[in-house]
Amino acid sequence: MRSIRGKLWELRATGRTQHRVFYFAASEKRLVLLHAFTKKTVKTPPVEIETALRRMNDYRERMESET
Repeated sequence: MRSIRGKLWELRATGRTQHRVFYFAASEKRLVLLHAFTKKTVKTPPVEIETALRRMNDYRERMESET
């Protein structure tokens, strides 16, 4: 696990292929999985990070509007 940007974290699963899952901690007891993909390049494509950040912001906005 490593921090990608701010509260966005990356979980790695490696084998013959490299899989990544972006997530964040919504609370002490809740992790929200945002985006998963198969990594095909050395550097994580910015579009993958932007997708996860957009989904994280969307989740936070929806949770705030419910309270």
